[in-house]
Amino acid sequence: DINTALNAGTNVILDTGNDQALQGSGNIFVLADILKSTGGSATLSFRATNNIDVRASIGASAAAGPLNLSFLSDTDGNGVGGVSISGVTLQSNGGSVSIAGGFAGAAGAFFVTDPISLSSSVRLVSSLIDTRSAANPAVGGAFTARGTLLGAFPAPPDAIGVFISGTRVLTSSGPIQIAGIANGANTGDGVLLAVNGENQPLLQTTSGQITISGSAATAFNAGVRF
Repeated sequence: DINTALNAGTNVILDTGNDQALQGSGNIFVLADILKSTGGSATLSFRATNNIDVRASIGASAAAGPLNLSFLSDTDGNGVGGVSISGVTLQSNGGSVSIAGGFAGAAGAFFVTDPISLSSSVRLVSSLIDTRSAANPAVGGAFTARGTLLGAFPAPPDAIGVFISGTRVLTSSGPIQIAGIANGANTGDGVLLAVNGENQPLLQTTSGQITISGSAATAFNAGVRF
């Protein structure tokens, strides 16, 4: 299974494939916890032609090596697909975490023209994303989140490129890079960091650099909004 492979230091790729007739909906749902408990470093990649919906925690324990995590939606490049991570913990133990809501096109841009029920290209809600090493908390992996919305969406304009609500990102030495573009009819902000109940969004690094960039289609919205 996945845990056994990761414990052996084997890289694991979960890919829905590009043939919708053979691969069903093209969505990935993470509904059970995944834990790397031993072994050397490994990478766990999620690749979906449509959406990735993470509702269970993923991580590496202190006894294990780093676990790099990669989430990429809309791998078929048809403009449909986003990434949603809600109410969970991602703990990479020094590994990197990369989240991309859309097909990797030219110049590293990510494109989504229909986020379906996700309301965002990348959606991070009430979660903890911790890339710090348990053995050496001063060392942490990089965190990257990128999402772009192109095309027309139903009103009101609440489709966000990267939406972060009540989520904490902790990286120590690792850089934090967030980029969002909302460039279509009825889209909202490029990047939105919002309070969720009593939970404030938090981006924390001790020696890494935090970079947030975004753009919006209309004057009523912001490229980056706090």
